[in-house]
Amino acid sequence: MSLNNPSLFSNAYAGAFAGQLAAAGLSGTSADSTASSYAALSNVASAFATEVDNGITAQANLSASNATIVQATAAEAGTQLALPNLIFSLSYSYWQQRKGANLTSDAGATPADYATAVAAIVAQYTEAKAALTAAGSLT
Repeated sequence: MSLNNPSLFSNAYAGAFAGQLAAAGLSGTSADSTASSYAALSNVASAFATEVDNGITAQANLSASNATIVQATAAEAGTQLALPNLIFSLSYSYWQQRKGANLTSDAGATPADYATAVAAIVAQYTEAKAALTAAGSLT
């Protein structure tokens, strides 16, 4: 799979996965320690992260290969840290508030199933990025 922004994809995935766990909780059974118990959450997180990546064009100062880019200024370094963290936070925020049946209904979801939610997240990301840029903390 070719990604626009691997670090944003990774953070959207992590935010979705962690948010689902926060919403659903752990059952306290032995199934909690079995990796395959989380396959459905992983599939949902991947579909969601794919749609996030599709919604955000390639970003300057973020690597297209997930490699570290040497930054010339503090603002460039801030960009490399802040934008992925912003995506994690927005993704986690969306998923942690979903409860019960909402999680079950996401089984088998495709990236397009999250188009409406991701459009809102992309709008939030765009506004926050503009504010951070105007404040001088990003390039």
